[in-house]
Amino acid sequence: MLIGKKLIFVHHPRTGGMSVRAYLKRAVPDRYFPEADPGLDDQKKAWLMHQGLEVCFQYANRLGIDPFQVPVLVCIRNPYSLALSGYLYLQQRFGHSLGEKEHSFAAYLENKMSEMDEELLERRAAAQYGPFSHYLTLGGDIIPDNLTIARTESLADDVEAFLKDRIGVKAPRGFPRKNTTRHEHFSKYYGAEEEEIVYRLYRNVFDSGLYGRKSGLTHTSGGD
Repeated sequence: MLIGKKLIFVHHPRTGGMSVRAYLKRAVPDRYFPEADPGLDDQKKAWLMHQGLEVCFQYANRLGIDPFQVPVLVCIRNPYSLALSGYLYLQQRFGHSLGEKEHSFAAYLENKMSEMDEELLERRAAAQYGPFSHYLTLGGDIIPDNLTIARTESLADDVEAFLKDRIGVKAPRGFPRKNTTRHEHFSKYYGAEEEEIVYRLYRNVFDSGLYGRKSGLTHTSGGD
């Protein structure tokens, strides 16, 4: 999350948020919150960094910034790539301590599914854009007119277009790549079992048309 007088930025975890934050701060220098908030400790700032749109807008109002009058950028990601990134991040950072229950991508996805209680699953199923609703909407169904969506699949181009079209500044050269995971195209890691679990986890993301479903993945198939 970044909140300033010229722009607001919110992102779903594992969508390139660290890279975008660094780039926006370079492109549009400002006093950004929550980083610049002297009334918050580091733990509270870290919590705010990954909150969704409603919390962001409430916080902006408390700062005296009208969030409906400032261009807003939100980052999301293809659910297949997003789920894979979460798994590989844990493997590459903590693989030695994950144990047998996380020994494969399929096991990781099954664990994510089993850890969700019925109430959480019902909330995800009711949300228009699944877990992305928290970052794209206010009240679950209203996407603000001043919101621009950037997708991790075209991140640099989308952020540069946002700066040009919504802020009116030229994007600086050298888009950073921070906190990335190393992997091939997501389709190399998916078979029918993994694809079905991700579809169940992100059903409304697909059914709403925000992203297309990739049924028929076989661990060797290609695609965008």
